[in-house]
Amino acid sequence: MKIFVTGRSIDVRNIKQIIKVLKENGHEIVFDWTAKGNLKPYIKYQIKAKNFSKNAIKAINESDVFIFVTHQKVAGGSSVELGAALNSYLNKGKPKVFLVGEYNSSVIFYFHPAINKKNKIEDVLSGI
Repeated sequence: MKIFVTGRSIDVRNIKQIIKVLKENGHEIVFDWTAKGNLKPYIKYQIKAKNFSKNAIKAINESDVFIFVTHQKVAGGSSVELGAALNSYLNKGKPKVFLVGEYNSSVIFYFHPAINKKNKIEDVLSGI
């Protein structure tokens, strides 16, 4: 399956491990933002930021599964990605949307009926 994985950049080690597990299970990562390098301040890297955001949304729309790794502090960019995934799901029936982790109740949109909540990546693997 084509999978998009997102979360807070502060949690990049955990997300890289999740990507590794998914690849080991034969899945394709459609957009690996963990390899993008630092684009901050965005105003200084406007062209790269523009391309990144355009490519991320395109990849979400092309994915079969969207995985949002939750964190204690709500994320900015990945919350936008979650919105894009929900919109794609409502319009096309995909991607299947998962929240992974214990911090899955701090945002009202985490309760959208299209979202599947799982404690760990292994739980997602059994659901796709």
